[in-house]
Amino acid sequence: TYYSIVTKIEEDFSLFVVFSYFCNKRKTVMGHTDFDGIIFADTLQDFNALRYAGQTVHILCLDGNMGFTFQGTRYNIAAGDYVILPNAELGSGFSVSDDFQGMLMGLSETFVASIAIRSNYGIIGHLSLLQNPVMKLSARDFKICEAALRYLRMRMEEKEHLFREELVGSLLTAHILDLYDIHARSRDVSQLPEHTASLLRDFIGLLYNGEYVRNRELDFYASRLY
Repeated sequence: TYYSIVTKIEEDFSLFVVFSYFCNKRKTVMGHTDFDGIIFADTLQDFNALRYAGQTVHILCLDGNMGFTFQGTRYNIAAGDYVILPNAELGSGFSVSDDFQGMLMGLSETFVASIAIRSNYGIIGHLSLLQNPVMKLSARDFKICEAALRYLRMRMEEKEHLFREELVGSLLTAHILDLYDIHARSRDVSQLPEHTASLLRDFIGLLYNGEYVRNRELDFYASRLY
């Protein structure tokens, strides 16, 4: 009937108004908020600032060389190497050659946790990267990682995108899953049970809080974790 049609139009229009308000409100809020979940650096000076900001740092070497010390071991990387520093403050003595070119990215722990990747492989990779943070990429894997980082950085510039943070989070998730795949293929390791992964996460948290300085006995960690 005429009245039912008019009522339906009014309801649809009301929903449209509400949705438009939500979008405009979100645009206003996001337009004035700096997203710091991912930060890209172009120089070693910018990179050094990231290292002391509680960031996990990723470095893809495109050309030249970079040297650094991590956990008492000296590393020298070249084009095709991908570095992930789970705790960048453990690194020191960073230097680059005159022809160094690289893509340097800092990730906040809070943002990475918010994307909630459904895989326990992250804890395996985390422990492994604390021992050796350098991954040697094949030509194919190098192209995949370079393309992902360049595209991620390009989309981060779209500050007026109404769902920018969600978009960037999805792109980062895809890149991290590629890194899991690269790392796992090079080491032939399997997934961890959820309970084991949870214990390892808690254990790493204790180490990062400095417990390894104050407590060196196995019984202490056993009592805290189990």
